Amino acid sequence: MQPSSLKQAEIQQQLIDLKPDLIIVMAYGLLLPPAILRIPTLGCINIHASILPRWRGAAPIQYTILAGDSESGISIMQMDAGLDTGDILATFPCQVHGTDTSQDLYIRLEALAQTGCIAALRKLQAGELKPVKQSEVTATYAHKIDKQQAKINWQASSVEIERYIRAYNPWPIAFTTFMDETVRIWQAEIVVTASSKPIATPGTILSIDKQGLVVETGNGVLKILTMQFPGKKILPCSDICHANKNLKVGAQFS
Repeated sequence: MQPSSLKQAEIQQQLIDLKPDLIIVMAYGLLLPPAILRIPTLGCINIHASILPRWRGAAPIQYTILAGDSESGISIMQMDAGLDTGDILATFPCQVHGTDTSQDLYIRLEALAQTGCIAALRKLQAGELKPVKQSEVTATYAHKIDKQQAKINWQASSVEIERYIRAYNPWPIAFTTFMDETVRIWQAEIVVTASSKPIATPGTILSIDKQGLVVETGNGVLKILTMQFPGKKILPCSDICHANKNLKVGAQFS
C-alpha cells in the first residue's frame, strides 16, 4: 500500500481491518499519524538509510556523501510521532567508498536493508530486540533536496565540489553554467586537494588533457571527466572538447 495520505478515516479503517502484526515503512516520505501507529500489535517500524541519529530525514544517502562520511548503514527503528526519532531496534553498518555516487551507495544499502530487515524481524518476533533511545545531542538532519542545491559553487574546494557531483548523481545532477548554457557534471576527480592560493578565478579551465578539463576551484584543482550539454548525450569531456571549441584554456564556468 502506498496511500498519498494516511489521515483519511477510510484508509485507516482498511489497515484496521487487516489486523496487522506489524507495519513496515521504507522511503515513504510522510509521518504516520498516531492512529496508524497504534494499529499493529508490534507497532510500526521504519527501515532508514543511515545509522541514526545521524542523518534523520528525507535524503540521508546524499548527505552522507556530501559530508564525506566513511560509514553509513541501515537502521531499523520503532516509529513514533517524530521524524526518524523512534527507538533503534537494530543497525547494520556499511562502508562508504571515496568514489561512491548516491546510486552506488543506494544499491548496497538496498541489499543490506533486505537481509537486515529479515534478521531484525526474526529477533523482534522472538522478543530478542531491546529498543535503544536515540541521542538528541548527536542528531543531524538530511533535509529534502531542492534541484537548485546541485548548482556548483566554484568558490568551494575541489574536495567539496567532487562530493557534490557524486552526491547528486543520479539526481538532480550537479550543474554549472558555461556561456549561458546549463551544463550537467556527471563525473569528476580531485587533482589537487588544497592550494595556498588559486592561480586563476575559480571555475577557470586551467588545462585540457585526454581525460578531461582541469578546473580551478576556491581551494584545490578539479578535473571534470564527464558532462552533458542541453539536448546532448552524456559524454567524456575529451569528446565534447573536440566538438565545442569554446571549451579551451582560460574559459570559465560560472
